[in-house]
Amino acid sequence: MSGRPLYVFGAGGHGKVVAEAARFNLGYRVRAFLDDDRKRWGQEWDSLPVLGGRALLASLEDDAEVALGLGENEMRAEVAQAVLSWGRGLATVVHPSAVIARGVSLGPGTYVAPLAVLHTDAQVGRGCIVNSGAVVEHDCRAPRSGAACASEMAPTSHWARSFFPDWRLAPGPRWERGPSWFIRFRTTPPRSGCRRE
Repeated sequence: MSGRPLYVFGAGGHGKVVAEAARFNLGYRVRAFLDDDRKRWGQEWDSLPVLGGRALLASLEDDAEVALGLGENEMRAEVAQAVLSWGRGLATVVHPSAVIARGVSLGPGTYVAPLAVLHTDAQVGRGCIVNSGAVVEHDCRAPRSGAACASEMAPTSHWARSFFPDWRLAPGPRWERGPSWFIRFRTTPPRSGCRRE
């Protein structure tokens, strides 16, 4: 079996879907899960062993990469920093059913889920999740460690670390969202089961 060794950090539900998408990528061999929860060590998750936590990052193969399988934004950002501090690469995992347009930029450690659509010149930073069915319109910018659920980001939107949209943003001027996001613009009613923070 060829391809770089890949470890998924996070032996939970999100980790399982990241591992599934990575299995479609011939550039990777999904080897195992890593998780900081000691109760999971030595167990099997999604037909793969759970080896240990962050301390194992130092002992991975030289060419190994780590995919971020954590759904919680702050924890994902923290683990991404730990991976990089150990000199390991962050794997960007894209499900084969996602649509990625020309000019899209995906940061290291980003996961793009099934049926997500990223339009021309969208920029998604390090460690983000573009979840199942999410639409990221042209020229949107997601700096790092954010998550877009099944909704649509309007053109030229900006989003930050704890973005869980439950609204379809109406077309309009530049949209900006910071740490304490307030809806100030016209929206249509919620259409997904995503949670808001």
